[in-house]
Amino acid sequence: MIGRLFLALVMICGLQISSAWAYIPPSLFIVKSMATKHSGVKGVRVRTQVKAIEDGRPVDGISFKSVTAYDPQKNVLRGWAFDSENQVLFMVERRGNELNMANQLLFQANPGETTQALITGGVPIVSEQELLALPDEDQRQRAETTSLKRWQGSIAWVIGQPDGPQLWVEKGSFLPLRLVANSNELRFEGFHLYRGFPYPRSLLLAETSGEVRLREDLIDFNTGPVTGDFKGEIVSGMTEAGRSSPSQLRKILEDYYKNVR
Repeated sequence: MIGRLFLALVMICGLQISSAWAYIPPSLFIVKSMATKHSGVKGVRVRTQVKAIEDGRPVDGISFKSVTAYDPQKNVLRGWAFDSENQVLFMVERRGNELNMANQLLFQANPGETTQALITGGVPIVSEQELLALPDEDQRQRAETTSLKRWQGSIAWVIGQPDGPQLWVEKGSFLPLRLVANSNELRFEGFHLYRGFPYPRSLLLAETSGEVRLREDLIDFNTGPVTGDFKGEIVSGMTEAGRSSPSQLRKILEDYYKNVR
């Protein structure tokens, strides 16, 4: 009797686990759940250390400090790179749809903006209109490219085909784990909540082969008004000090502000 009862419980648990693995929500729902985690703040200011990586190790002397400010009301982001002597090496300002996919995933609270940026970048998010236009649930499921996979001990929703752009989102937390697009792989590691706002302790930019070429580590993170960072105008691009920097440093500055910020 006990043996039969145990077998029945095992079968029930197995069905529950199988059912949990089988259910895959629409890609749009995943993006919406991720974006809404960024709501409710007046501003975000982040300081990080960015280092060039070769053969899995930081390159001596090839690094800079990054400061990023984001105003969610105006949907504007500004960023500055500083050397060890506090000289500005690079500046950037991005407005609205100029925010790249990485910025959308890290800061944007508007799911429509994030969805459009991902679609433009090749990640196949299926819109609500496209799903409703299909005649039945079976065809709606076939329209999606979302699957379940494991990544470094986490279970992730993966939106996209294996040979194309992909977004990996942790199943339990709805936080991004990986973005594979534009011949790059961006990894988000060690998310922490800052007054409810999630931000990773580290970002790694890698080749699609997996070889990491730069690493960003968090120094500090603040939420609150960022009006001081948006006074006056800035000119996006390399400054004179940046242009006078070693070529390897210029290379990671351009790489970072193209693919991360």
